[in-house]
Amino acid sequence: MCNSPESLSEDALKIVKDPNNNLFLSAASAWELIIKTAKTLNLPEPTDKYIKSRRNRLGISSVEIRESDLGALLKLPELHKDPFDRLIIAQSISRSMPILSPDSLISKYPVQVIW
Repeated sequence: MCNSPESLSEDALKIVKDPNNNLFLSAASAWELIIKTAKTLNLPEPTDKYIKSRRNRLGISSVEIRESDLGALLKLPELHKDPFDRLIIAQSISRSMPILSPDSLISKYPVQVIW
């Protein structure tokens, strides 16, 4: 997203650009990025610095993984197979936070999906 805002939907871009919105990045997303970087992604700086600098530049707060998130994870039906997305869904449920994602499988869960 940082390097290609044109890949966002019009609604998603409005939300990201609105200074009145609080934006968050799940630790699960950072974890997934680190795993993918080790295998295939080529970033302009070390992954930990890349994530932190982009979060800071865009005013995005980090959302850690809590035990209450894991409790919500245990209750999820097996509609989505990606473990990182399932954890983000659980965080959304346990914290009542919307998810910004084009993934149509996420909308099958009782969460607010914006795209």
